[in-house]
Amino acid sequence: MRRYRFTVRRMMIAVAIVGTAMGLMACGLRWHSRLRKAEDLRLSEMMLLLTARDLAPGARDNVGSNFNDRLPDGTPIRVERLGTGRRVFIPAGSKVPADDETIKAAIEAILREASKIHRLRIKYQRAARQPWLSIPVDVPG
Repeated sequence: MRRYRFTVRRMMIAVAIVGTAMGLMACGLRWHSRLRKAEDLRLSEMMLLLTARDLAPGARDNVGSNFNDRLPDGTPIRVERLGTGRRVFIPAGSKVPADDETIKAAIEAILREASKIHRLRIKYQRAARQPWLSIPVDVPG
């Protein structure tokens, strides 16, 4: 029976094969995590846009139910549906409904946050297409 010999050449080939397999596996994991992050950001963006739509004056006043949510800065809000009208409370514990200027400022803050999330989502979708490249760190704010 012939004995198998480990030569430097064969060991280099084995290391190259194992290294390539591990690199492809790492690339696949990065691709998957970046796609998952992009999907999470898409859902967050969609929820913010739906909140902004529900806060807009005259938008779907006669449809839906009461709901509680938070502004991007963490301020709680409450919307109460009353027949064909609605009342918006900012903050949620307030006894007096918010005026139009406060609601408009809240919608603008929500749309700014949705825009930031949209840019992050695009960044992660592009990064998923090229998983072998690194991506810059997300800056807060």
